[in-house]
Amino acid sequence: MVAAVFEPLQRYLRRRVPADDVDDVLADTLLTLWRRLDDIPVEEPLPWAYGVARKTLSNHRRSRDRRLRLMDRLGQDALAADKTVAGLELETGDLD
Repeated sequence: MVAAVFEPLQRYLRRRVPADDVDDVLADTLLTLWRRLDDIPVEEPLPWAYGVARKTLSNHRRSRDRRLRLMDRLGQDALAADKTVAGLELETGDLD
């Protein structure tokens, strides 16, 4: 079954995911297929596998977007902290 879906799924994901992420999304897709092996239609596994890949890809994109939002928020917090520290240094700079 893996031989029937591996190459088509890899091509599908290469067109939709940055090259660095293809292997991760493919691995997650194959893991889901393996866990749901009894549910896969034996005569036509590829359409079902594409559906799993599409949902895995959606999960990957949501995770990436959450990670980017967090990084942006952390960056803004760090910038605000830097400005606060710089402001305190200016105010207390004459104490030496």
